[in-house]
Amino acid sequence: MPKPGGIIYAIGTQGSTMVKIGSTRTSVEKRLKILQLGEPFRLHIVARMQIDADVRQLESYVHRFLERERKRREWFDISITGDAQLADLVVRAVQYVKEPAEQKIRTRDHGSPRLEPILLGDRIRQARDRYGMSQAELARRIGVSATALNQIESGKTSDPGVSRIIGIAAILGVSADYLLGLDTPATKRPWPRTAAPVG
Repeated sequence: MPKPGGIIYAIGTQGSTMVKIGSTRTSVEKRLKILQLGEPFRLHIVARMQIDADVRQLESYVHRFLERERKRREWFDISITGDAQLADLVVRAVQYVKEPAEQKIRTRDHGSPRLEPILLGDRIRQARDRYGMSQAELARRIGVSATALNQIESGKTSDPGVSRIIGIAAILGVSADYLLGLDTPATKRPWPRTAAPVG
């Protein structure tokens, strides 16, 4: 059954580059009125884009793509001046989310998405806990010290390396996209029923 479409919109604050990027299946004007009640600054509709596909999914793609620009919830510090720019943003967001994990990790250019170490560390720890594997055991299997893995999980290592992330994903039975925060857990094999640490 196809997902209902809707509208992706950008609502901005006058005199700044802060915009809220969201979606609705009804009216952007109604969303504006609701949002204005909780904001001290005057809001206005910057852009809107009619979507025939799953509008909620496309909204999540844009939010992932703009993670570095996120300030609070669905508010981002990014300059959007009209419908064409919002449409371009949606297209680039979809392309980014669907890129192979290796390309996402390698992306380092200014103005482009990059790997978020803290999110990566959280995902590794969550997957490891659900799999029932100790930090020491995972470190041994990927060939690093427990200290090095701790640095990755705490977000203190800015670039763990493509092969290492793919290796961790394979051991824990999840996708590399999941570890990068780009997907829900897509397990390659079922997690054990027990959460008892291994080794």
